[in-house]
Amino acid sequence: MAVKYKSVVTTAGQARIAAAMQGGTQVDIKTMVVGDGNGQPTTPVASQTTLVHEVYRKAVNSVKVDKTHKNWLVTEVMIPASAGGFWMRELGLLAGDGTLLAVCNMADTYKPALEEGSGRTQTLRMVIAVSGSEAIALTLDDSLVFATEEYVNQQVAARNVVDEIYPVGIVTWFAQNKNPNTLFPNTTWNYIGENKTIRLAKADGSDIFTTGGADTVSLSVANLPAHGHTFSGTSSSFDYGSKATSTFDYGTRQTDTQGNHTHTYNEVIPRGGSGFDIGGNWQTIIKGSATSTAGAHVHNVGIGAHNHTIGIGAHSHSISGTTANVGGGTEFSVTNSFIKLMGWYRSA
Repeated sequence: MAVKYKSVVTTAGQARIAAAMQGGTQVDIKTMVVGDGNGQPTTPVASQTTLVHEVYRKAVNSVKVDKTHKNWLVTEVMIPASAGGFWMRELGLLAGDGTLLAVCNMADTYKPALEEGSGRTQTLRMVIAVSGSEAIALTLDDSLVFATEEYVNQQVAARNVVDEIYPVGIVTWFAQNKNPNTLFPNTTWNYIGENKTIRLAKADGSDIFTTGGADTVSLSVANLPAHGHTFSGTSSSFDYGSKATSTFDYGTRQTDTQGNHTHTYNEVIPRGGSGFDIGGNWQTIIKGSATSTAGAHVHNVGIGAHNHTIGIGAHSHSISGTTANVGGGTEFSVTNSFIKLMGWYRSA
C-alpha cells in the first residue's frame, strides 16, 4: 500500500541542517504552521517554501529525539480549545528567521471553535528524519512547553513521584480518616499519637520525638511566690443603750456575827466589909474595872427581788488575725483552644 501521509525536509531545511553540522552549530525550530490546503489534500515536496494555505501558527511546545529512532525529531504543538474554526491538512516547521524547514500532510481534521458549540485541545505531532539530530536545537522556552498525557504518563512511570513528594521523615496531615499506608503502597507510615500538641524540635533534630507536658496541672506551695495574708478591721458602731440584769429574789440574808466589846470604869470600894472603918472614918478605894465582853449579834437584811441597770453605750471593737487555710489541690486545665487533625509521619 502506497504511503499517503509523509513529512519532507525542504531543500532550504536540508541546506540549513548541513551547514549547521559542518559549522558545529544548531538549527532552531521555533514555530509550527497549520494549513488547510485550500480545501484540498496536499502532497509535500522538498521545494516548498510555504504551505499551500496557512490558517494557524503557534510556537512549538517541545522538540525531542525519538527514543527508538535516534535520527527522528518529534515536534509537538498544543492548540488550545479557544482556537479553531478551520480544517487541518498540512503542517510545516519554521526556523527562527521564518525559513520553512520541513513540511508534511495529514488526514483531514476539523478544529472546531468554541462559538460553534464544541471545543477541544488539539495536540499536533510532526516527525521528520534527519541525518544528524545533533544539528537540531532541542532547548526551548519552558513557558511554551505543555506536557501531553503520554509524556506525563511516561515521566510518572519512570520515577517514584510518591518518594519525591513524601520523602522518609515527612509529616502529613488529614482532615479525614485517611491512612497513608493504604494510600501510598510500598511505604511505611506511623501515627503521631492521639491528643498531642506539636512543639518544634531543635534545629539540629537532636530532640525529635521527645514528649512532655500535660493538659492539666496541680499547683503546690512551691509554685507560688512567698506571701502571707493579714487582715484588720473595726466592728460596726452600735449603741446598745442601758441593759438590766435579770430579776431574782435573794430573800433575807444575815450579816456575819460581830459586836463583842467591853467598857472600862472606876469602881469606889469602901474600906472594910461594911464600907466603914472602925472609928467612924469613911474611906474608899478607887479601883479600875471592866464590863464583860458579851454583845455579839447579827442583823437580818432584807434584799428582796431587784435588778441592776448597766449602761453599755456606743462602742466598737478592733479585729485582727490570720485567715484559715482553703483550697483542695484539684487539677485544672491548661489546654489551649484547638482543632484536631490526623497526623502521620513516614518512617520507611
